[in-house]
Amino acid sequence: MTEQTKDRIAGILAFLAGVCWFAWAVINITSDDVLERAAAGSSATTANSLLTAGWNLLLVPSALRLHSHLRNSHPKILLAATIAGVLSLTLWAIGGFTGVSHNLETVYLILGTVWLLSLGLSAVENSRAFAYLTLLVGTITLLDAVFNLFEPIPFAVYLLAAPKLPLSALWSLVVGVFLFRKSVDKTN
Repeated sequence: MTEQTKDRIAGILAFLAGVCWFAWAVINITSDDVLERAAAGSSATTANSLLTAGWNLLLVPSALRLHSHLRNSHPKILLAATIAGVLSLTLWAIGGFTGVSHNLETVYLILGTVWLLSLGLSAVENSRAFAYLTLLVGTITLLDAVFNLFEPIPFAVYLLAAPKLPLSALWSLVVGVFLFRKSVDKTN
């Protein structure tokens, strides 16, 4: 498989990952949180698990492709960060399937923070817009991780981290476009 094909596939999967989250959000918003309130074993619980796992696991190929493109700046740091990112995505997917997401949340948030901030710093030379969006999502993820460490906290304070999920979903879409454009650039 060529590098261009790998980029295209990873880009499409990242875009689909973002679509999974937006589908989850639309279903929840339009149905009084049916996915979050579903009884164990119901079709809504299954849909919730599949959309959560899809959002996370569909990003794994993108994490590997991003590492491939950005590894020239700080290769050892980016390798460790990519491993942290893949672990973060995997733990979040496992949490979604097992229903113990809350127990794993702080761990996958910290791992995700390491990945996103390292990735953002590595991407500055390659694409400033992508780098700054990645750094923003990484910073908000860090804020969410800190809030999780100190739960319970007032809901008003916790709202400061509320943009994390929609920004992360938007980031997934942007990763898809970024990788797909990389594949097109290589063919020209």
